[in-house]
This record gives sequence, structure tokens and C-alpha cells, in this order.
Amino acid sequence: MKSKLKLILIAFILLFTTSGCSPISADSTNLMRPPKATGDEEKIIELIEKNSGNNYKLKYPENGSIRSAIVMYDLDGDSQNEAIAFYETSGTADTTTHILIMYENSEGWNLAGDAQTKNTNIDRVEFSDVTGDKNLDIIVGYKTFNSNVNQLNVYTYTSGKSTPIEISQTYTDLVINDFNNDLKNDILTLSINTETNSNASLLSYNESNKTINSVSATEIDNAITSFDSIISGKLNKEQTAAFIDGIVATDKICTQLIYFDLQSNQLINGLYSDSTDYVNPTIRDGKTYCTDIDKNEIIEIPTLTKMPHTSNENEEYVATKAIWNTFDTTTKNLIEVSNMIVNYNFAYYFELSDNLKDTTTAQIGTQDNSMTIYEWNGEKANNKLLTIKVYNSEEWSTTGKNDGYSLIKENGSSAYCCKIYENKGSYKFTENEIQKSFKLFSEFIIN
Repeated sequence: MKSKLKLILIAFILLFTTSGCSPISADSTNLMRPPKATGDEEKIIELIEKNSGNNYKLKYPENGSIRSAIVMYDLDGDSQNEAIAFYETSGTADTTTHILIMYENSEGWNLAGDAQTKNTNIDRVEFSDVTGDKNLDIIVGYKTFNSNVNQLNVYTYTSGKSTPIEISQTYTDLVINDFNNDLKNDILTLSINTETNSNASLLSYNESNKTINSVSATEIDNAITSFDSIISGKLNKEQTAAFIDGIVATDKICTQLIYFDLQSNQLINGLYSDSTDYVNPTIRDGKTYCTDIDKNEIIEIPTLTKMPHTSNENEEYVATKAIWNTFDTTTKNLIEVSNMIVNYNFAYYFELSDNLKDTTTAQIGTQDNSMTIYEWNGEKANNKLLTIKVYNSEEWSTTGKNDGYSLIKENGSSAYCCKIYENKGSYKFTENEIQKSFKLFSEFIIN
């Protein structure tokens, strides 16, 4: 039985380490590398068995990009992997969760540290340099009985030794980046609190006392009941921010923009006010998230509105327009960058040039997988300008061409096609313009 378990675990490690993985930290360049195929896997498992007394059950992180119970990772940048294992041991009275940190030298695999807790489930594990020593630290969150409260722990690794960093912090979710421009990463925790105020807290490593502490905090809209999308990236050329798309009680999305103001040394939520008459301008129905929409390394924030239509039209068939904005930290205003028509049924955007953003409207054809753009004269839709239609790739090669459509892009089994209309005195799209304006949602996913 013991040998069979070893074979299963070895196969598991090989599968994971050849599939590829990278640190979640936005600026980290240390990628995971597969272990040498020289018996290392079996030696790692033997070390786990020895430390656990062969009485263990593997534990898997439930959130984050790393979901493996055994992780191979180069923590110190020497091009040789360390190993991290998560498992649970059960005694007569209680259960203990272990994080076993292992390293290899000329004598084989050795134990660098065994971090233990009574928390039974692991929320996530991430790797990032939060101490500023150029090594990757191990950030681990443990789940508690409260779904909004996870316990944060951080461990360093240097020269074959792992050491816990003193920290006392809980979180609902978190994001890691260098938010205060001090050349080491910070941990931004986000906490939903149904009894007091929800908040964001910036945690930074203090070299003098070797601890991680909150250096500043700010409130988060209490209407947010969960976080739908969290990314970090450039707010402008000088500042990094967290862009948090949260679900509010009305089942809508709103954005919270958290950044560290370098002049006041304060954490700020640029899209929140506790004023009773404040309305967040980003509240929206559609699943459209903050992203770098124009690929200039600065994150944009979406606001949504329906395209122009008459009062007697069924809004179900009226397309939505996404207005993408940057945020001005001086005026605290959103600055419009671009306008795009959204098709949620087939997950694509169509960008409108400045001369079309106020003179067009669009309707969604739910029966024929189409979206048609019309001229808008200020009162009603006039001439058809363009129809975008989605075919199965096989249908496109026959039916689509016979219908007079041209191919924009194929993605998987779907063919995105268009038909251009020519009306006297009306705007006419070009195929080159359509190619540049058409964008799939998947092109803007930020990890």
C-alpha cells in the first residue's frame, strides 16, 4: 500500500510540474521549473512520509492560481527547485495542517521548515518577494469557520532555512504588488465585514523588527458582498493600484479603486465615499471587468450604458456600450478613453471611432447570433451599417459565405463574420477597420 501511494504521488508531481506554473505576483520573473528526473520525486515523498510518520492526507489550496498539494518552486533564484507540500495529520485529540518546505543539496533532500496550524483548510498559496531580499517568500492563507475571514501567514526561505514572519492579519481576498514604490512587494488585503466597515489594508515588511504590519487602511463600500474580479496594475505611469470589481447586494457590479497616495502616505479608495448622496459611477449590470483595454499597460475602468433607442423598444435587444476610463488622482474623476459595443452572448467587443460613438446604435439578434449596427439620427435608428454574425466554423465555410459574410476571426469552433452595408450618404465600414475594432473578451484576461 505504501509503495502504491508513492507511485501515485510521483505521477501527480510529474503531471503538475510539466504543466507549467508561474508566481501570482505581477512583477516576479521566477518561473516554476520541473524537477530533475533523477529520483527526486521519490525522495521528496519519503521526506514527507518521514516527517508525518506516514500518517497524512494531502491538502489542496482552494483558491488562487496554485491548486496543487505538492509544489516545485525556485524560491531563491538558483535555478534549482525547492519543494512545498501541504498535508494534514490526525492525532487522538485534534488535526494539524502542515506546510513542509524542502530543499536539495549534495546530500539529497532536506527539511527547511515545518509550519503547523490547527486551521484545517488552505485558502491559497502565493510566492512573492515581500521582504525585499530578492528571494520569493511563501504567502499562505488558511480558512476559518467564517467564509469572509482567512488567516494570513508568511514564511521566508534563505539558505536551506524557512522562518515564519510575525504577522497578525485576516482577509477575505488579497492581491500582491509594489503599491508604495519601495522596490518590494506589499500585500493588499480586502476584508468584507458585515458587522463593521469593510476595508482594504496595505501590509508592508518592516526590516527593523522583521514583521509585516499594516501601514495604512481605507474603507470599502459595505454594499459589496463578494469580490468578482481583482487585478493589480498601473493606475498611471507612476502609481500601481488594485482594481476590485465587487458584487453588490442588488446583484450588480461596482469597482473599488485602491491605491497608495505617495504624497500623503495614505491608502485611498478613489471610487468610494461615505457621503449619503454618493453614487458610484461604475455600478453596472453586465459582467465587464477592469482591464488594460488599449494595451498601454494602464488599467481602464468600465462604465456601461444602453445604446440609443426609442422608448417603445424592448431593451433586451438593445446592445450595451462599454465606456472605458482611466482615473485622474488629482480631480478624482474618470477620464473617457474609448467606447465599445458589447455582445455578452458571444463575448466580444466592437470599438467605435470617435465620429461614430454618438451617431450609431446597435441591436442584438438573439435568434440568429447577430449584432447589427445602425445609424442613429438622434431620434431613431436609420440605415444598417454592419452586421456581425457568429457561425460554427463548418457552417461558415458554406452557409456564411453564401449569405454574403466575410470572416473577421476564427476562435475555436466559432467563426466571427461580418456583412458591410452601403447606403447613399451613410458611413461605410472597411474590412480593415472592422478587423481592428473587433476584440474578444479573452484577449483582455489579466492573470
